[in-house]
Amino acid sequence: MNQEPPSLQTIRKELNSLSGYRRAEIIKQLGQMDLQIQDIPLEIHSALEKALLDPMPEVRKETVMALTFLEGNIAFPLIEPLLEDPEIPVVGTVIAAIGFLKLNPSPELINKLVSFLSSPNPEIRDRAARAIGRLKIQKASESLIKLASTDTSPVVRAGASVALGMLGKNDNPIDQSLYDKLLQLLESETSNLVISAIKETLSIIKNPLNTDHQ
Repeated sequence: MNQEPPSLQTIRKELNSLSGYRRAEIIKQLGQMDLQIQDIPLEIHSALEKALLDPMPEVRKETVMALTFLEGNIAFPLIEPLLEDPEIPVVGTVIAAIGFLKLNPSPELINKLVSFLSSPNPEIRDRAARAIGRLKIQKASESLIKLASTDTSPVVRAGASVALGMLGKNDNPIDQSLYDKLLQLLESETSNLVISAIKETLSIIKNPLNTDHQ
């Protein structure tokens, strides 16, 4: 009879710890383990689902990431409701996690992510921009340009610029007007952080005028 690895035995016990910090730490360790979905005991999976409702925000955050790393797209229906979590750090973690999934985003999810670009919290705006870029949501390009142009936070402007680069990576060039707009942003930007991000973006996307020669 196969015996459960000692690390999973420990996790099974510690998931019920009275200490929220210990629960968060053990869930983080679980997410870092090299496991296949079929290797996760049902009891532990059920405990992770329950942990999404944990009263401690740090536990919910670590659970979102653990489920994302361990289960990939299968985790999406579980973590999506936490986009409405009352704690900003939890929402930011969910947005970031969604950006790393290989999703064909629904119109509802696209609208939700775009709405986060107007959040009063700069971390949420930044993470939403990057998630939009990773998911290659082309229809949000103008919203990203606006964010890269006018946001008061250099971190957010940099994130939006990087997101635009993600839209244009590989065989998916951005249109000429968008490329030209990035060049204009580079000329007007004063933050070194954002300037570096725009330069990196321009280096990885394809100039539409040059695609026929590549």
